[in-house]
Amino acid sequence: MHQVLDATDPNLSRYQDHKGKIIMYFAWADAGLNPRLGVEYYEQVSERMGPSTSNFFRLFMVPGMFHCDGGVGVSNFDAMTPLVRWVEKGAVPERIIGSRIVEGKTIRTRPLCPYPPGGEIHRQRKH
Repeated sequence: MHQVLDATDPNLSRYQDHKGKIIMYFAWADAGLNPRLGVEYYEQVSERMGPSTSNFFRLFMVPGMFHCDGGVGVSNFDAMTPLVRWVEKGAVPERIIGSRIVEGKTIRTRPLCPYPPGGEIHRQRKH
């Protein structure tokens, strides 16, 4: 069954040829799904597809977020709008702003930047 349900093939040539775009995210504090799986898959795709990978595929790792939501990190963010802009306008997502919301109030925002990482975490620019 996993052959049908799991997206594990690093050869995304056909998807890229059809101008497909991917924004994938994983939560670093996810206890149910090892976040290294996302990193390893992205690295496998990068190895297979080469430098063009970032032209159609971006991985965002979310610090402090549990499985899908919650945790101490900035687990509230909109990945759909950047994906639509990328597909429709060619605006490559260099960051997604995540928020930590407690009792209806935003207490912190941080930029989520594409993997592989680098840079200062408190500045809203590319890491």
